[in-house]
Amino acid sequence: METGAAKKSGKTGKTGVNFNRSKSKKPKQNKTAAVILYIACACILLPTLLIFPAPATAAALLHLEAPEQVMAGETFTLTPKAREDSLLPANEYAALFESHNGGEPRLVEISIMDGRGTARMQLRRKKAGTYRYNVFAGPFQSEITIAVLPGPPAVVKEVKERLYLGLGGRATVEFALEDEYGNRICAGDKAEKQPENLLAVAITDPAQNLLPETDFELTTNPAGNIAVNFTAEKKGDYLVEARLPHDSSVTARSLVNVQELITVTAIEPAVLDGRELFLCISEDRAQPGRLELETILHGENNITKTPSPAEAQNIVFHTEQPNLISIEKTAGGGAILTEMGRSGPASITVTYLEGGKKLQKTLPLWIAGKAVQIELETKTSGLTAQVEATLLDGEGQPTWEKIKNYRLDLPADLKLVAQTPFTRGKTKFILEAERYGSYNIGFTAGDELHRHLRIDLIEEIRPARHVVIFIGQESYIRDGQPAKMSPAPEIYHGRVFVPLDFLTATFGVEISPSPDDKSIALQSPDGTEMIIDREAGQLTITNTKNDTAVTTPIDTLFLQETIDGYILPAGIITSFLGAGMDYFPKYNQIEHITFIQK
Repeated sequence: METGAAKKSGKTGKTGVNFNRSKSKKPKQNKTAAVILYIACACILLPTLLIFPAPATAAALLHLEAPEQVMAGETFTLTPKAREDSLLPANEYAALFESHNGGEPRLVEISIMDGRGTARMQLRRKKAGTYRYNVFAGPFQSEITIAVLPGPPAVVKEVKERLYLGLGGRATVEFALEDEYGNRICAGDKAEKQPENLLAVAITDPAQNLLPETDFELTTNPAGNIAVNFTAEKKGDYLVEARLPHDSSVTARSLVNVQELITVTAIEPAVLDGRELFLCISEDRAQPGRLELETILHGENNITKTPSPAEAQNIVFHTEQPNLISIEKTAGGGAILTEMGRSGPASITVTYLEGGKKLQKTLPLWIAGKAVQIELETKTSGLTAQVEATLLDGEGQPTWEKIKNYRLDLPADLKLVAQTPFTRGKTKFILEAERYGSYNIGFTAGDELHRHLRIDLIEEIRPARHVVIFIGQESYIRDGQPAKMSPAPEIYHGRVFVPLDFLTATFGVEISPSPDDKSIALQSPDGTEMIIDREAGQLTITNTKNDTAVTTPIDTLFLQETIDGYILPAGIITSFLGAGMDYFPKYNQIEHITFIQK
């Protein structure tokens, strides 16, 4: 909501906000009062400033210089500079607002610009992230974005103090890095951030011997932590210590407890080589598609191991879709899955039986043939269309076939704004048009699959959240964007009147005049209906949710006819739509009105 209005005599930008200080001949004597007033105005009007940015011509007259990125804790300078032709008076105030990672903006500094229209603002930020700065000087504004990066590593933290592992298993110990301000440092994104350059690691085995560096490796996991990987060949505790290469006093440690798995508590089948649970139907039936499964046994303290020959005898595989897949058990408790030439979903259940104990785990499996067609599903919103493409086999079943590339043939006024690669036979892409209408696109996957698609983008009028209208002016602001109405809003007999078309464009109201032009029906997006009967002089509001109606008398001035159409009082209609309304100035003649949807 706007909270004030600029005086007509002041210099204002598009937002109507006046940051000019008083034109006193002795500005230094009024500095304290001016700064206080400046801060109050800036804090109160900031939401309006962000919703209604200054016009491009005003923004071009003020430039904000700053580095693109700095390190956490480093002092940096922002320099607002006004162009010589901006006509800013000497000693103009510049207000700087800051927003961190898209959060709420706040006023951080006010500085006086010198005679050349330049100011210097020094800041220091310890928290890493993206900072957006907006500076306002008189009717002008400018903005810039600065990336504050984490500083050098200063803290090492173990992700887990103690881990448990079965004898002969592969151990993975994670360490996280932070700078001195607590900002997390992700390893591996640059050459200097490779794990071996960030951490020095030593591993002591249960016999108190140091493992050679060739017996373990450092990698980076998707979370950006450094992972230490080694094979645990002895029973007992392995001590993994990590420290900063440049500071041996900064350390962290994890203990890996290695035991023989005695009691099995869970069983888990998995595809060898990290492949997905998908079987592609082979066109050569003499060599059908196959997948090999392995089985992992879990014990107490999450200890894992591969089955021994004796334990493998207790493992059984089963499927409820033998017409789709066959199962052949292998040594070591594994299995080979073979497709039977038909598409569809299947499941594999592995069971572990020992001493009357029964442990089970079921995995879903998808079987499909080669992709021969494309299914396209479209969702539109305004000028944007989101399309999901699915590859289908000859039986119309989705296939997980991985196609590395696809091509879109688009008309000139339709552009691709985002896309994903094919994953499990599916991909998504987003298109954006310059104007509403119908568009024909071509989609090609691989070298053989083609499909054409027609996309209809139809303008949908959605209720606005924040609207500002100006008495006597056709231009108004709708959710931060300029718009126009006709005729302009005016005040009659103490009421503010707006045209019917304004209600449609702003609040999504559907208007239906009667054939005899004696009444008009308005229906809001939530289904509430208002009927204005000019001849009967009454207003009827019907709540379609609870099927209740209220009728009240209205005077002849409620609905007025002009050359451009009908106008009606904004206050009553706003209440009918469930929106809030505020007038500015409060105690003088109304200049503009703010509508806010509740």
